[in-house]
Amino acid sequence: MKGENYWDYEKNIKLRDGTTITCIMNAIPYKENNGEIIGIIENYTDITDRKIVEDKLKESEAKYRDMIENLMEGYYEADLKGNFTFCNKRMCEYLGYPREELIGANFRIIVSQENAKNIYNTFKAVYKKNVPRYLFDFEIIKSDGSIAIVENSVFLKYNSHGKRIGLYGLARDITEKRKAEQKVEESEERFRLISENSKEVIWTMNLDLKFDYVSPAIEQLI
Repeated sequence: MKGENYWDYEKNIKLRDGTTITCIMNAIPYKENNGEIIGIIENYTDITDRKIVEDKLKESEAKYRDMIENLMEGYYEADLKGNFTFCNKRMCEYLGYPREELIGANFRIIVSQENAKNIYNTFKAVYKKNVPRYLFDFEIIKSDGSIAIVENSVFLKYNSHGKRIGLYGLARDITEKRKAEQKVEESEERFRLISENSKEVIWTMNLDLKFDYVSPAIEQLI
C-alpha cells in the first residue's frame, strides 16, 4: 500500500479440500487513474512439485555430504581455475589448513612452483581428454611448511546440463609408506654393497632349495 512492488514471496496456501500447496506470490499496487492506491494486484504460481523435488535433492545432497565428510580419504572439489570449492575434514587434516582458509584458495598454495606446473598439466589433460587420472603422486606443502606425499585421483565435475564446471578428487597421505619403502631400498642397497664386496660367499635359498641370490665371491670359490 506504500506503492512498492513485492516479488517472489513464497507462501503456503491451504486449499478448500484441506491440502496445502506452495506458491510464489508477486504483488503490485492497484492504482486509480489519479495515482491513488486503492488495492493490490496479486499473482500466484504453484511451485508445489518443484519444492518436492528441491526437498528431495537437499535430502540427497545432505546424505552425500555426510558420506563425503566421513571418508577415510581426503576429498576435494575445485573450479576450472583450480580454486578449492569444497574440502572434507580429512583433506583439511592432510593439508593442515582450516576449511575456511582452503575454500576459495588456489591449489598453488599447497605445492611448489615446479609441482604446480606438473599438477596443472595433469588437470588440463583430464579436462581436455575427458578421462580421469588415477593414483598419481605429488608432494604437498602443509601449512607448517612440512612436506607430505599424496596419492591422488582426479575426475571431471559436471553440472545438471552435462557442462564441465570443475574437478573433484580423492587424496591419500602416503608419506609414511614412502619413508618405509625408502628405508627398505636403503637396507637392500647396504646388503648389496656388503655382499658384493665380501670375500665370504653370501647366498639365499627358497623353500624349493633353489638359490635366490649368490654373491660374486662364489666365482673365487668355484
